[in-house]
Amino acid sequence: MPPTMTASATPTGPRFGPVGLICRADHPTFGPVADRLETLGYDVEFFQPGVDLFPAEIDGLSLLLNTAVDPASFRALRYADRTGVPTWNGTVAHFLAARLVGVTALEAAGFDVPAVSSEPPDGPSVAKELFDWHGGSPPTGGGESDVYQELVAADPFDFTYYAVDDGLTTHVSCVLSRSELHGEREIIGPVTPDPAVVARLRRLLHLVDARALGVDVVISEGRNYAVDVTPATSFEGADMVDVVVDSVVDCLQTAPPRLHVEI
Repeated sequence: MPPTMTASATPTGPRFGPVGLICRADHPTFGPVADRLETLGYDVEFFQPGVDLFPAEIDGLSLLLNTAVDPASFRALRYADRTGVPTWNGTVAHFLAARLVGVTALEAAGFDVPAVSSEPPDGPSVAKELFDWHGGSPPTGGGESDVYQELVAADPFDFTYYAVDDGLTTHVSCVLSRSELHGEREIIGPVTPDPAVVARLRRLLHLVDARALGVDVVISEGRNYAVDVTPATSFEGADMVDVVVDSVVDCLQTAPPRLHVEI
């Protein structure tokens, strides 16, 4: 007898378990997101960043969401994608944590990106690790590391763009902060997004099939340069809790059913 395949797509079915968050429970954005999801009737389970998840912990989830890019979370997302557990930013989006992949994707979306090389350039540069892992060493001006990015002449400020797709539209916020290359990072506050950057960010979101991304931009001589991209962004200072909740709920409601093979 051939195997029978059944699909579960109702809230009472086995795939509607908790929403799994690889995240600290006190995260300033995703803590409130979890509270809102529970208010809407969804169960939420937190997993400690940096700790490997067992397959059984992932199998029962309705969705896996990650806020800390590291080898353990990457393995969890890869398993989820391979077995049909829905993800909010999956493995493809998390490849952006590899610096050279991130640079290539930014350029493909139309961003101007300072030159990157494996050897220190003749001029000023920013030293970065090959992978932008959570808890890794921060970029350093004039230091030594795996890759080197040209340091463009700019004011000591970063414009961090946050994009979230809620299923209907892409919401974009921009937060101005003092660059960590010039001391302690300090949030200054929200500013009006540049429409040209917004268009490229939406294109990037589509290219890597992401629900949300963050891109750091600096301005040099009136020109926007993208210097970093992350698929596990904090949304610090962006006030986007409601938008993130809408995106997660849409992801839950539009995820294809998982197929269960019965022999």
